[in-house]
This record gives sequence, C-alpha cells and structure tokens, in this order.
Amino acid sequence: MHIFGKVVEACRYLDPWSNETPNSSITSEEQRTYESMIRPTRKNIIDMLLKLSTNHQIQHGNNIIIYFSGHGSTYSCSDIYPAGSIADTGAIEALCPMDCTPSDSSHISTPDISDHEFNIILAEISRTKGHHITCILDYCHSLGVTRVPNTQRYQGRSAKPLLPTPSSCKDMLDAGHSRLKDLESYHDIYNGNWRSDMTSHIILAACQSHELAKEDDRIDGCSGIFTHMLLEALRSDRLEAGSTYYGLLKAIQMPQNTKQTPIAAGEHMDVQLWYQNSDV
Repeated sequence: MHIFGKVVEACRYLDPWSNETPNSSITSEEQRTYESMIRPTRKNIIDMLLKLSTNHQIQHGNNIIIYFSGHGSTYSCSDIYPAGSIADTGAIEALCPMDCTPSDSSHISTPDISDHEFNIILAEISRTKGHHITCILDYCHSLGVTRVPNTQRYQGRSAKPLLPTPSSCKDMLDAGHSRLKDLESYHDIYNGNWRSDMTSHIILAACQSHELAKEDDRIDGCSGIFTHMLLEALRSDRLEAGSTYYGLLKAIQMPQNTKQTPIAAGEHMDVQLWYQNSDV
C-alpha cells in the first residue's frame, strides 16, 4: 500500500498551512506514543474523526479539513440484503484502514469503514461544529478495478473487498453500528434505502465512481496524482478571488492519460473556498 508515500503526501499537504516545527525535546517514549496514535488503523481513524466533534478548541463555524489518501473498496449490497429486494441492487463504498483484515478461526475481523459510517460521523461533527467541513479523498471504490490494468507509471488506488461473503459486509456495518449507535446524529446504518446527508460537508474526490484514482511512484516516492494536481492548482494563479469549490475543480489540470475526473459534491459546493465571506 506504499504507506511511506501516504505519509509523505499527507505531510506535504499540511506543511504549507503549518507554523509548527519538530520539537527536539520530545522523548523517545513520547515519539513512540505519537507514532502509534497516527498510524491509520481503523480505531485511530474513527477516534480522530469523532474527536473533531468534541474538541473544545474547534469553534462552531470553524473550517475543518479532513484528508484521506489510500485505498477504497466497494461491497455489493447483494452480499447482505435479500435477493430480489430494491436494496440488493446497490453498493456500499468503503475506505480501507491499514489494518483491515477478514475474520477467521484465530481472530475477529477488522473491517473497512463504510460510507454509511463515515457519513454519520460527518453529520455528528457538523451538528456540534457546523458544516464548514471539506473532505479531500484521494482514493476510489471502482467496481471495475480488477479489470483496469496498472500501467508502468500509474498504479490504482483501490482494493478488493475483504471477502466476497455476507459476513465481511455485515461485519463492517456491525462495527459502525456498535461504535456510533449512541450519537445524536446516528441513523440506521443497515437501512437498505440509505441516503447520505450531503448538507454536512463538501467532498473533493479524486475521480468519478466508474474511474480509477491513480498514484505516481515518481512523485516523492509515491503520491496520488489528484493530491499533487490539487496542490498545484491551489498554488497557481488560475484561482481567482472568490473562487468556489466548483472553480477549484476547473483549475485542477489532470494529466490526460490518467483518465480520471475529480469531482465535488455537497449542498454548499457553490460557496467560496473554505467558506470565505460566506453567511451559509
């Protein structure tokens, strides 16, 4: 999964807005604790996201940027819902933590994180801190990923579901229900007619649902092309004063041979970037 590349690009994304420098007084024990906390395991990802909703340093209406780079996957709803029902014709998208593993006789499953679970968490953050939330997602869920060959330069950022069995999809939804069921923003994660709440956030995503997000191993060891070109657009003179999220999409110049089209989604995607001068 090129974990080193993910760390490089995440740090590079945050660096332009950071005024902090490494603290040479940090002890080795503190460093080990910090490294353990930032490992993108399922628990750490969920913990860090939920802490955004309770962090007293974040005021209501502050901008919150959530960035995920890595692998995504897709589960067919027919894995869990009755055959012939309307629900079994859809799909559940998921992001893949670094420790995702199927269950077997020796250990319990560590499932992927479903889009249902992620959406509930975003709704909870929005409830307590406001909806000025921008999610930047450099991965894909393409169902056709196994049919799209990687080129010598570009590699796909999608993974197969843990297991093509009802248990893997159910384990994923069970984990989300168990963790989130007491939140005020919780709604039935098992609902076969699930509809995402798109009022709570704006998403900038690397590609359309049928496309494959790519990474380039010639950029800082390994980097998502979408992340690289997004940063290039933000630093360019193509963005005018008052640019919206839609305007940012137009400013991103993806290499033609990647065949991926970044998208934005959310009720407020026509507001100015980072909600500047916005009463929304």
